[in-house]
Amino acid sequence: MTPRRRFTVIGIDRGTGRESRVVITAGSLGEVERLAEELALEVRSIELDAVGEEPRLEDPMTSPAAEEPARRPPSGTSPATPHASAIPSATPHAAVAWVSSPSPWLNLGWWVATGGGVLAYLVLLLVTAGLAWWSFPIVLAPLGVALVKWLDLRLTRYELDPERLRVTSGILTKRIEHVELYRVKDTELTIPIWERIVGIGTIHVVSSDATNPRVSLRGVREPEKVRESIRTACESVRRARGVRELDVS
Repeated sequence: MTPRRRFTVIGIDRGTGRESRVVITAGSLGEVERLAEELALEVRSIELDAVGEEPRLEDPMTSPAAEEPARRPPSGTSPATPHASAIPSATPHAAVAWVSSPSPWLNLGWWVATGGGVLAYLVLLLVTAGLAWWSFPIVLAPLGVALVKWLDLRLTRYELDPERLRVTSGILTKRIEHVELYRVKDTELTIPIWERIVGIGTIHVVSSDATNPRVSLRGVREPEKVRESIRTACESVRRARGVRELDVS
């Protein structure tokens, strides 16, 4: 079995243009270069961390234990099976599942504008004794926009699983954005004063993806809790892949 070692990769992040230092656990330089390419990192140098080498597994055919006679289990008993914790898992230990949609509070301004337009139209009808019926389209305009905004929120969906973050949106044309969690570099949280009152916020996810380095989750309920769940999922998948990133200022 090829021993896995810890390598320190120094390069330029193609998404931000900043110099970054990434620690990758791999079995060969080819695997290190492949993982660095997946992280959108332009490699400048690769250093081997001598203390990061993992212990080698003994070959059961050449180990001293193989020379001893095999012990047969007592009659009537089955051979012992390895404990579940001894079997490595290919998925992160901290499985996170979260599905949500933007809060309708995001459309508060449009509904207020629609209500104001209806009120102004009724007042105009009373003042002109019903002669201002021609101004009805003025009310329909903000109402139509509010309905479109409402439908857009209804069709927007946020999904978080142990491997990636997915955003689905679009009314006529469906659009799907996804971010691999091991590529995530940072998360930002924005909560204006009125969103703080209703308990929502916007989470910005910054990744090393060159085509889509920033994904925003608008109108998230309990934003602090959701942001922490995203950070936990990112750390779990990084540990599972043996990838760790350090920014160099």
